[in-house]
Formats: sequence, structure tokens, C-alpha cells
Amino acid sequence: MVVLTYVASAIRNGTPELESFPRFYEHWLLEQNKYLEDLISVFKLHNKSIDTNTSQTSTLINQVIEHYEHYYEVMSRWAKQYVLGMLTPSWTSTLEEGFMWIGGWRPTMAFHLLYSKSGLQLEDQLADFIRGLSTGDLGDLSPTQLNQTRPWLNSELMRSGGGGGDQEEQVRLALLPKEEGLEKILQKADDLRLRTLKAILDVVTPVQAVHFLIAAAELHLRLHDWRKKKDARQHHGIGGN
Repeated sequence: MVVLTYVASAIRNGTPELESFPRFYEHWLLEQNKYLEDLISVFKLHNKSIDTNTSQTSTLINQVIEHYEHYYEVMSRWAKQYVLGMLTPSWTSTLEEGFMWIGGWRPTMAFHLLYSKSGLQLEDQLADFIRGLSTGDLGDLSPTQLNQTRPWLNSELMRSGGGGGDQEEQVRLALLPKEEGLEKILQKADDLRLRTLKAILDVVTPVQAVHFLIAAAELHLRLHDWRKKKDARQHHGIGGN
């Protein structure tokens, strides 16, 4: 991976960590966009009723998961020296910050995205659903699949605070310990994010996983790009919404 080579070089050369992580993040986003294109290609083949290789689809899904894992692995390395910078990242847009929880995305967002995308796809394919036809996408999520995600939503997330609540109080409590304690809090939050992602992918089919990962990547990339452009316009006094 390009980002892995970049990180290794930065560490060996003693590059100022907090300055180089934003560059790593931009490289990581480029790779995420490439994976998004690959996922969309699989979606288009399935949408045209062209048989897709299940093994290749599963391999692509695993690569996307590994890409997320790599991000949190690198973030963990930086957090050992700059945990406060990781908790309040300066390289994200102001819009992204509104969706953040302990240095990253709120785990409940994954479930909101799953349910929202499922509802939208069901609505789009309502005629087929009434006729009893299967589309294979997230609109086809069964009651059994949905019930398998609820234990996570009702236990893991709520117990850890990933479900929301008083975020200011969470931040205040997080800042009480020393930085070593903050690092552990961030690691636990990142671990919860990964486990949430994997928990969802474990209960959906490979094709449904492709649809979910496309929605997740598009949301992340569009929020980042759109607000960066808006922030840049405001910085140069152009304005606009």
C-alpha cells in the first residue's frame, strides 16, 4: 500500500508525526475512493443481472475491511505521541466534526446508514417486493438479519457510549486522565468502530455488504470533499452555502 510505505518512511525519518498524519489521511482517502470505484463496478454487474464471482467479491470486501483496519492501526501509532491531536483532528472538515465521537465516526451512524439505505432501496424496488421478487440489495434485509444487529445497538454501543448522549460530558470525562488514559479511550473507541462495521458485514450477504460499503464510503468522501470546498470558499471570502 502507498500509505503503508509513506507511514514507514515518516517514522524512520523522524517526520513530525502530527504534521504528517494529515498527509497520510489524504492518501488513505484516495485509496478509499479507489475501493469505492471497485465496489461500484461489482454493484453495476449485479444490477445488470450479470453473475459476479462470489470469491472475488468476498476478497474485495476483505480488502476494504483491511483498509479500515490499517487506518486505525496507523492512528494508534500516532496516538502514542499525539493523542490530543487524534482526539481533535485538524485535518477533518467542520461538517465532519459534527458527526464525530472520540476521534472518529459515531458507531450508531453505521446502523442509521444501514436502516436508511435499506428503506430507500426497498422503496425503489417496491413493485418487485410486492411481486415477491428478490433484488439482493439492502432492501432485501430479512427480519432475522435486522434482529441480529439489534443486540449490538442495544448493548455494545449503549454501554460504551457510542450511541450518543451528552457528548460534552463524555469529552470532559475523557480529558480528566493523563494522556496514557486518553490513548486507551481512543483505542477502545476505534476498536468499537471496527467491531461495529464487522458486526454489520457478518449478518449481510456479500452483495448487501457491497451496497453498504458503497454507502459508507460515499457518505464519508462526500462529506469530506463538500465541506473542504465550502471551508476553502469561506476562507477566501467567497461565501456561499
